[in-house]
Amino acid sequence: MTTIRPIHYAGPAAERLAEFASPPATETIPAISLAQPWASWVALGWKTIETRCHNRFAGLVGRRLAICASKTWDREALDVADVFMSAEQVYAHGRMTAAGLYPKGEIVAVARMLRLQPCTHVELARSALCWYEGGVGYVLGDVSPLPVGLRVAGSLGIFYIDLPAIWVRQLPLPLLVDKNAELPA
Repeated sequence: MTTIRPIHYAGPAAERLAEFASPPATETIPAISLAQPWASWVALGWKTIETRCHNRFAGLVGRRLAICASKTWDREALDVADVFMSAEQVYAHGRMTAAGLYPKGEIVAVARMLRLQPCTHVELARSALCWYEGGVGYVLGDVSPLPVGLRVAGSLGIFYIDLPAIWVRQLPLPLLVDKNAELPA
């Protein structure tokens, strides 16, 4: 039997759910955890391939899944990724880090896993924001960021959560945050 991890709604996520007269229908979907800032880079569309040394996520190909930002921060992420990032992305990352805008322990996006492929060439590295030869690249598409405040206890491997069905099925989601808004100084 599959254990479904509970989600605790706060902030903008709770406000979005309060718009419904009764709790919306939910849909159980698989989720995977990524350390920050990698998870947010997926949500922002900067990272479109997740790399792993295993193919345990092969059963997720063709399915929607949630991207969970773990409570772990990868201190070497920018050193690994900056060669593949634009100057604007590096700058935005610095401002987001300084402002504490990277959520931890939250679902940050819903995506579809399109396919998996071996990590063998530089084009894949650009999409993954890292060079990872010999592993598996999980290609993500239809990525939609979710409202801030979807706290969940993540897990290694695949775990399952119940999300409002409208958030799972409506890809891409309507813009929840003004992407052109100024970041705090």
